[in-house]
Amino acid sequence: MLSESEAIAFIHEMSTAPLGIPGEWFQIAIALQLSDRLIGDLGIQVSEHDATTVEIGFTLHREEQGKGYAKEAIQALLRSLFGLENITKVIGITDSRNHSSINLLTRLGMNLVSSEEILFKHELCVEQTFELKKED
Repeated sequence: MLSESEAIAFIHEMSTAPLGIPGEWFQIAIALQLSDRLIGDLGIQVSEHDATTVEIGFTLHREEQGKGYAKEAIQALLRSLFGLENITKVIGITDSRNHSSINLLTRLGMNLVSSEEILFKHELCVEQTFELKKED
C-alpha cells in the first residue's frame, strides 16, 4: 500500500506521462462522478511486439466492486482505444481463480483465447488471456 505522499507523486507522474509507449504501463484513475473520490484504476500497455494490440488491467476498491463501475470505465476505455486508427485488438489477462474478473471480461464481450500455467509470486497459477477485436 502506498503512503499518501507516494500516491500523490504517482498521480502526478501519470498525469504528465506520455500515453502509448510500447511496453510501458499507463494508469488511469477511476473516480466517483459526484464526489471525485478515487475508487480504482485502469492500466493500459501497448504491446512491444505489435503496436495494434493493447493490454488492459483494472483494479477496484473492494467496497466498490459489483456496482458496475469497472464495466462502465472499461467500456469507455474500449470505445476510446478502438476509436484510434491503429488499435485493432485489446487483451485482458487474469488468474483463472479470479472469477469476478473473468465474468467482467466475458460481459464486455471478450473471448478466452488461451490458458497457460505460470509461476506468479512463487505460486503456480493458470493465467487466462481474453481478447476483443475491433471488428467484434
